[in-house]
Amino acid sequence: LFRGASLEVEGKYDLAREEVNLARAAVTSPVFLGLQARAEARRYRPYFDLWTLWGAFSPVGYDEIRGRLDWSHPSARASLFAYGAYRAYEETGAKPSEGPALRDDGWRMGAGGRLAFSEGLALSAEYRYDEGFGATRHGGDLSLQRWFGAGTFVALTGTAFETFSEFQVGAGRVWGGGLSAGLPLGPASLSGSFLAYKHRPVDRPGQLDLNQIRASLILEIPFGQDPGLRGRGNR
Repeated sequence: LFRGASLEVEGKYDLAREEVNLARAAVTSPVFLGLQARAEARRYRPYFDLWTLWGAFSPVGYDEIRGRLDWSHPSARASLFAYGAYRAYEETGAKPSEGPALRDDGWRMGAGGRLAFSEGLALSAEYRYDEGFGATRHGGDLSLQRWFGAGTFVALTGTAFETFSEFQVGAGRVWGGGLSAGLPLGPASLSGSFLAYKHRPVDRPGQLDLNQIRASLILEIPFGQDPGLRGRGNR
């Protein structure tokens, strides 16, 4: 397109129900001084598999508009981004017997960035806010990564978020943190992580203990001569 802009178009059609499940169009274009803008419009309708009843629990359809701005320093040492979206949901026909009617729209926003102190040390951060028809959530992540060569890294991560759900668990705050690392083993790679989460209910002290500790260890062994495997394109 004009001046380096690009256009993406996607569509999905359900032959059984004769209905468009997804229609999407997005335009991405450079603006000035390392700034890039992206605008997207989506129309989504749930897809119900004919061989199972689980599709009946899928959310209703929605129309959505999205926007995003990305900036990168010419040296690639620093980058920033910001995004936002607004959704309008279809009418479900369900009305609560008491209290106010449920909202039929939602929106979300976020911002973050990355700063490289040196070739092998970088700090990343992101904040997100999401408000939907049944719940809200906001919080952020902070991560410090150190590379020691191709495929060898250590990362220290922290997270904090607060949720409010009208339908499920209720309000709560979570703080978490942990460590992750990776190491190449010849053509293979070994990676692992250890993360701990502390949950604090808001106005509901009798809730179940939702604190968690999560650990993972992954050994990845590539097979074949696919060029994508050399760059770990399958991850």
